Amino acid sequence: MATLTLLSTAPRPERESLPHAPTPWSTLAQFLGSVYDNHLAQDVAKRTLFEPRRIATPDGYHSTKCVAAGLYALLTQANLAAADGAPLPTEVTGSAFCYRILEHHVPIYFVDQEFARAVAATQLPDDFTFADLHWPQDGMVVGWPPRFLREYTDREICYVHAANCPAGSYCPPTGLREMPEIVVPEGRSKIGWFYYAWANGRPECFVSAYLTEDKLAESVAAYTYTDFIGEEAAKVQADKELTERVSAIMLKLLVILNMERSFITSGVLERPRRARHGKVVRHELWSGNFLGRGYRMVRESMGTHSSPRLHIRRGHVTWQVIGQRGAGEFISASALARNEQGSIDWDKVAPDTREKFLRCHKRLWLQPVLIGGNG
Repeated sequence: MATLTLLSTAPRPERESLPHAPTPWSTLAQFLGSVYDNHLAQDVAKRTLFEPRRIATPDGYHSTKCVAAGLYALLTQANLAAADGAPLPTEVTGSAFCYRILEHHVPIYFVDQEFARAVAATQLPDDFTFADLHWPQDGMVVGWPPRFLREYTDREICYVHAANCPAGSYCPPTGLREMPEIVVPEGRSKIGWFYYAWANGRPECFVSAYLTEDKLAESVAAYTYTDFIGEEAAKVQADKELTERVSAIMLKLLVILNMERSFITSGVLERPRRARHGKVVRHELWSGNFLGRGYRMVRESMGTHSSPRLHIRRGHVTWQVIGQRGAGEFISASALARNEQGSIDWDKVAPDTREKFLRCHKRLWLQPVLIGGNG
C-alpha cells in the first residue's frame, strides 16, 4: 500500500502533461475539473473512452466528471513514468485497476449516506478471503458521500476505484495503445483513490493491493505501507492509517453486497440522445447506480427513562442454516474447528466437510442497530 503524487516533478516538454499551477487548487474536485476541461472536454475520442456514459450526479456527490478526469490523470502520470523507464509500483497498480475499470465501461455506484454509515459500523468477518468475493463488476468506481468520508477519514475524498485482477496480462484499451501491458503474476484485489493534500496543495493517489488468497480482516493492517514521495514521519503514519481505513470500508461494502445483492439499484436512461443532420445536439443522460438507496438503520429504543447516549451496536457476518437441520449430510457450525478468535478455522476443516457445510448454510449480514434515546 502506498502513495504517489499525481503531478510531474520535472518537465517533460515532448509529452502531454497534467496541469500545473503556481497556486494550489482549493479542492480535489477543482483539480479534477481542470483536468477534465483541459484534456477531455474537447477530445471526443478520449472523453468517450473515459466517460462512456453521461451520468447525472446525485445531490451531495462530486461531479461524475471527476471519475473520468481521475482515471485519465492517473494513466497519464503512469505513462510519463513508464516513458522515463522507472514507473513506481503504485503507478503499475494504478494502471492495472484503471484498465479493468475502462474494460467494464466505467461503472459508477453511489453509496447512500445512511447505508455508508451502516457499512462503516460492520465488522469484517475473520474467515472471509478475497477469493470469496463476488464483485458487482470486476472493475468499478464507488462514489461515497463526501460529507460522510470527511467525517470518516478527515480528508476530502469521494470516488474510490476497485478492481478484481486474476493472474494474467492486462492490455490498455483501444485509444491507449501507447501504454504498457501490465502483468499480474498472482491474483490480486486492487483499491485506489485520490486525496487533496491541503498542506502542500498537491493531489495524491493511494493504492492498495491484496493477494486473492488473503483473509480480509487480517490483510488490512498486515501489509507494509510504503511512501514513495519522501513525506515526514507524521504524515506517513497518518497516510498509512488513512489507507487502512478506506481499504477496510471498501472491503466491508463488497462483503455486504456479496450477501445482499438487493441493495444494488441500477441506473436507467433518463434522457435519450438526440441528433440533427448527423450531429449530436443533446447527449443521453443516465441516472446513477445506487447502493443501499433509501436504506434506514434499525433503531432500538431504551425506554422512557433516562437513557445512555445514542450509539450503534455493530453489525457482523454470521452463518444461517438453509434447508432442514439434521436432514441428509447436515453439518453444524458448532462441529467445525475454531481459531483463537472463535471463528471457523477453515484450514483445519476437511474439503468434503466444508462442501457439506456450505450446502446447508449461507452467510448473513446482521445489520448494525442504533440504540439509545427515549422511547
